[in-house]
Amino acid sequence: MENTFTLRRAPGAFLFVFLLAGIPTPKLLARQQTQTPPKGSDPFHVVKSLVGAKEKAEGMKFVVEDRRTTFHLPRDKQVVVYFEWEGPPGAHHFQGTWIEPTGKIEGTSTFEYVTPISHFSGYWVLRLNNTVPRGLWALQAQIDGKPAGERTFLITGMKSVQAPAPLPTTAQVYQQVLASSVFVTALGPREETIRTGSGFFIRPGVVLTTFGVIDGSTSLQVQLPNGSTLDTKTVLASNREQDWALLALSGAKVPPLKLAQPGSWKVGDVCYVTGSPSPGARAITAEAITGIARSKSFGQRFTVSWTGEGRAAGSPVLDTAGRVIGMMKLSPSFGRNEIPTGSDFTRFGSPPSSGPQVVPIGLVQNPALISQPTTLAELAARGEFIPPVARDSQVAYGYLCRNFKWAGGFLSPTRITSQFFPRDRKIAVLVVWTPDRKVRTTDQVRIYSNRDNGLRLESRLKKIRLWPHRTLYTGWRIPISSLPPGLYRVDVVLGKTPEWRSFFLLRK
Repeated sequence: MENTFTLRRAPGAFLFVFLLAGIPTPKLLARQQTQTPPKGSDPFHVVKSLVGAKEKAEGMKFVVEDRRTTFHLPRDKQVVVYFEWEGPPGAHHFQGTWIEPTGKIEGTSTFEYVTPISHFSGYWVLRLNNTVPRGLWALQAQIDGKPAGERTFLITGMKSVQAPAPLPTTAQVYQQVLASSVFVTALGPREETIRTGSGFFIRPGVVLTTFGVIDGSTSLQVQLPNGSTLDTKTVLASNREQDWALLALSGAKVPPLKLAQPGSWKVGDVCYVTGSPSPGARAITAEAITGIARSKSFGQRFTVSWTGEGRAAGSPVLDTAGRVIGMMKLSPSFGRNEIPTGSDFTRFGSPPSSGPQVVPIGLVQNPALISQPTTLAELAARGEFIPPVARDSQVAYGYLCRNFKWAGGFLSPTRITSQFFPRDRKIAVLVVWTPDRKVRTTDQVRIYSNRDNGLRLESRLKKIRLWPHRTLYTGWRIPISSLPPGLYRVDVVLGKTPEWRSFFLLRK
């Protein structure tokens, strides 16, 4: 609002400027006249009043331009209210009061001035911005405490909305991910590497990764962004079915990533997917959220338009503002030692998936999840871990199929698949052994529920002899009519060690 009050007299008179702080600005213009004020109870009579958006002085003549009574924000920048009066000359006290739409006085201007003429005029200017209340306004004029005219006008327009903060660039999001992400290596009982995945800090000293990354390990080695490593055997909290685990790294001074509000994403949104194309490297791509998967057991997941590698498991998925909306799962492509969890199911080389699944960040945003830390050994003792496949497996390759047959001295699968129906009654498992050492033990097929890792079916133990560099075919047909629909794990066990693993989905 204008803070200057200007009074202009007849030709040859001086210019008087009166400054007021924080209130609307009136401007008074007096011009020489010969008329005398009319007689009556009110000594001051309004001759004319005008409202417009512009004012202009042409010599001693004042002109109101763009005359109207409705003003639209943010296009209009001011309101000009003009009055002409007839009244007695002499010393007078002038006051202009702005009344906003609720009836509240927005501001008042007062001054004292001596006019030698009986016909004088003045105007007030209200400067507009987006904080001005919308609605019907009024300017009330007074001279010597007597009403000297009132004029109303309407201010309309949308209230201003604070512009959103600019989105970070892809390069900026990438730097945030680099500064907060880690590599998690799962180690076995002989300190051998089982698998390597990713993780990231979601709170100071707390790393989120997938359950599949830590599954079957006896210790974990975490490589921090600066290249240093920390070892741990403790899990703050975990959920095998939902596929997440929280690790405590209190000695790490690493900034956490910002987390998005649960459910703040939708199918079709653009997101950033981070991966690890080579050991120790990070990559980022802009992808799209392509679908939603729901389950009573594991909750909600979503899929993204991305094809990556196992090291990406546990890496963050972020929205365009750089906030974490989820975490990549161990999918879609696995080596023989990878273990899908939760809703994943895959068969070597042919995962039946329309895209990798993402664990929504909302599943781990409740601080009450962390109750009592658990050791990796305790998770294994409770049966929550899946034993890893032998790294020196004697199996060259294997199949899940509906049947197999001998042809030309080879045992061949028929109708290879990882999806079965109750009408199939049986599943067939075929493996091809190419041993590098002599083995004399037993072999067996075991079928586990992927939901709780519980043993559901097992074949009869059979004796087996393997000779180095001699190929051997073994097949099993296992009835599945007793199994309810669900996701199942198939292990081919040599002695006590899993040598080959796959998964199948039994549909309704």
